[in-house]
Amino acid sequence: MERVADLPHGRRLVVRPVSLDDLDALLELYQHLSTDDLHLRFFSAFRPSRSWLEDWITAQTERGHGLVAELHEPHGPSRIVGDAGYVLLDDGSGELAITIEPSCRGWLGPYLLDALAVDAAERGVPTLQAEILTENRRMLSMVRFREYATLGHGDWTTVRVAIATTRETPVWLGAHTRPRLLVEATGGRWRATEPAQDAGYDVVVCPGPRPGRRGACPMLEGRPCPLADDADAIVVALPLDGPGGDLARGHEAAQRGIPVLVTVAPEPGTGDPPPLPEGIDPDRITTERNPQKLIAILDHLTAGASVSDRSGPAPEPDVVVPPAVPGPAEAAGPEG
Repeated sequence: MERVADLPHGRRLVVRPVSLDDLDALLELYQHLSTDDLHLRFFSAFRPSRSWLEDWITAQTERGHGLVAELHEPHGPSRIVGDAGYVLLDDGSGELAITIEPSCRGWLGPYLLDALAVDAAERGVPTLQAEILTENRRMLSMVRFREYATLGHGDWTTVRVAIATTRETPVWLGAHTRPRLLVEATGGRWRATEPAQDAGYDVVVCPGPRPGRRGACPMLEGRPCPLADDADAIVVALPLDGPGGDLARGHEAAQRGIPVLVTVAPEPGTGDPPPLPEGIDPDRITTERNPQKLIAILDHLTAGASVSDRSGPAPEPDVVVPPAVPGPAEAAGPEG
């Protein structure tokens, strides 16, 4: 299936599935990328060879899906100015990669990602994943315009994101073999993500309501949120005088039996929680910032494995939370 768009000055853009016939044109695209572009795409100065690109095209056509953007000028030959594709992962999502020629950045990347997301949804792929360097601002900006969540951020030089292929929230990936923890945190980053994953939790961090994105938070519209509905515990780490308060009340009011923990900054000079908005259970509030102590609190919340089962001595939580009913048991590149 081809998508055709008329552009100014008599130009025409054709977006279509990739094939091995595009090998030479893709080689030309990658050969003209700068060293900085290659670093954003491959996390190194690696420049793809003909054989590498042949393998990449084959992987997309056999185990995923890929698109190329072909620019037709009114005079002269056409050329490929971008490609985007994914290869299926074991959890049913697709590993995303995208590259755009510098002259077409700022508009082609979002268009190409939208087209790929539509095709992925039609093929039953609900989520695309990508590992993105935190310095890759164009790619991060494009992702943040969509419905996304983060799956971890390693050493903070990269972030792994999950992008919904529809306009709804991303879904949990893989089998439900570990307690699922949904965190609502600014920018999709939470200080205890990696410690919680090491402690046995499957963690997804949602950036919460934010301006400029498509659609609105389903929780705040009274609609089902698959991340919240299928979580075993929820942490709200957003300011209570903003969207954090609305989300905390919304999660509590949903009455799903999923425990909700709200983390807040202590009042200056007292260490006490700030005044709480109406409708938020004070027993679910903590000022604790230490990741290991937060995990200990979560263990109490989910009534999961004993804290003593974790490696090393477990600190006592600063609040006592009664057990709750358990719930149901390669890289993105230079965009523009």
